[in-house]
Amino acid sequence: MNTRQIALAAAFLAIVFIAHAAGRILQIGGAQLAPSIAIYVLMAMLLAPSMSWGALTGIALATGLLT
Repeated sequence: MNTRQIALAAAFLAIVFIAHAAGRILQIGGAQLAPSIAIYVLMAMLLAPSMSWGALTGIALATGLLT
């Protein structure tokens, strides 16, 4: 991973954490909106084509810990 990819992954992980926290207040009836899912998909589409499986696994684990 180069420094650009690390910075981009860190920024997305921070956004995921904020989006997940915001999801707690986005309750509509019995359903809950999950804005963090949109960030996961965006992160995968932007980062995955140029990264190795090891780096992607590390990002996935960090995302799991944050949520």
